Amino acid sequence: MSNRDRYREHRIRGSLERHVASTPDEHRVQGLARSAWQQRGTVCFTEADLQAMPWASRALIEGEARRIYGPRGGR
Repeated sequence: MSNRDRYREHRIRGSLERHVASTPDEHRVQGLARSAWQQRGTVCFTEADLQAMPWASRALIEGEARRIYGPRGGR
């Protein structure tokens, strides 16, 4: 007799896994961005935020980001 049908493999959880969301929640992301600005002065823009901006604002922000952080990969 064998218990093979009942066996299932258990994943080993990483120490940081509990901090990672399974899917991004847009409202949560916006809330964290707002909080970062209000508490630390850190500014975060999502791709949707950049798309909604006037071209001049977007060009200025993307230019400064390239100057400070270097070219953007993956695009």
